[in-house]
Amino acid sequence: MTDEQIQTAHNCIGTALARAQRPLKEAGGLLRLPKADVISHTIVLLKGLCSEWRLRIEDLNTKMLAWLEGRRAENAAAENLSELRQRKAEMEQASRDNRARFRELLGQNRGNVTPEMKTLPAEYLKQQETAFDVP
Repeated sequence: MTDEQIQTAHNCIGTALARAQRPLKEAGGLLRLPKADVISHTIVLLKGLCSEWRLRIEDLNTKMLAWLEGRRAENAAAENLSELRQRKAEMEQASRDNRARFRELLGQNRGNVTPEMKTLPAEYLKQQETAFDVP
């Protein structure tokens, strides 16, 4: 390539880049606009594009919305799992406390089982069952 051809190619590339950057610079200002203005400016920008690019943008938007929905579902599931694990830990602790209380009462009553003590194993078993049901 001659120097003249290189310069011409350089100018063409520079012009193309400038044209490509202009919509991006205009889009940056959209973040500070009210939602209605963002929508109207987006429509204007989209109308300026060829149909092939509009289809690509619509496809990208569909994929982005699906990803956002998946992310929301993932966050909700993680939050639910965290709550379940916390409840499991609480149930396990309550179960240990009931067992300790039963042993304490058994020691105080010299092996005699009182009505209060009879309810503790049932509560203990219920708490254990609940704790093991939680993942």
